[in-house]
Amino acid sequence: MINKSKFRSNRDKSGSSLQLWQQVQKVIKNSNRKSDKTRKTYYDRMSNFVDFVGDRFKLQKIEKISDKHVLAFVEDSYKKGLSVSTIWNTVSAIQFINRELGETMKLSDSNRLKEKYVEYQTKNNPGFDKKTTKRTYIANGKNPVWRESEQVKALDLALAMDRYDVALSIKFGLELGTRIHETHRQDRVAISSAIKKGFLTTRGKGGFVRDIPIYNNKQTEVLEFAKNLTNDDDPKVFATHDRSITQTMKSVQNWIYNHRNKFAEDDRQLTYHGLRATYAANEYNRIYRETGDRKLALKTVSEQLGHHREWITRVYLSK
Repeated sequence: MINKSKFRSNRDKSGSSLQLWQQVQKVIKNSNRKSDKTRKTYYDRMSNFVDFVGDRFKLQKIEKISDKHVLAFVEDSYKKGLSVSTIWNTVSAIQFINRELGETMKLSDSNRLKEKYVEYQTKNNPGFDKKTTKRTYIANGKNPVWRESEQVKALDLALAMDRYDVALSIKFGLELGTRIHETHRQDRVAISSAIKKGFLTTRGKGGFVRDIPIYNNKQTEVLEFAKNLTNDDDPKVFATHDRSITQTMKSVQNWIYNHRNKFAEDDRQLTYHGLRATYAANEYNRIYRETGDRKLALKTVSEQLGHHREWITRVYLSK
């Protein structure tokens, strides 16, 4: 457990940085979201961020943070030689604080912030091109795609442990490209409709609704299996009367985190979100084989993933 006294340390801050830091401490100390380890990481990351924002912009209220301040911090961090993961983990910490404050900051989501950073670099630095900038300043250098052999090992392990919820959740991500919250919100009505109509309607980030095409037997089998787990009295696929959607998602994420060393074939940190990248890669290759049109393949996959901008899909595909 985190020692709560750590949240009362001023870490030798003063002026605007101290005022921001005291607000951050209060938010993290009073939050019950995320694991203790994650909140400790956010605490450490925010320490550097408030130092920068307080010194550079003299901000005194955490709610006043905007894209301008975050992107300035990102650029300064790269100049100081901080790693990609450290920088964007800090952005994740800022997003966490924003959510805890009820989205009061004028802050774009992380994907949009990354896009803005790439746009800024390619516009203002002639030596940068978009492709290099994305790979150097956004990606972590590790391919998130699950290899087929890793998929098999993970599914076999989950079934051997009687974790059918994990196996089904993984299959959803692989075959339908759903984010974990989209997977675990599925219910009897939505799945029955998908089987009948040939597409699964789901609500993603920002409430954006998209239709995922159902065109092969593997997808249909996943949906049929999920439907058979439900009934009129218990319509949710994963959540039950005594387990919330948040709890079921966390359970699956924890399982992957705790057991991925048993099925990952190198030091890549496989995640549930990597299943979405796997889906994207498979769909891109399928559509390109069928049409011979790379641009069409990219556009189609972008739509299926629910992305508004194709360059984000390129990051998924490492194109």
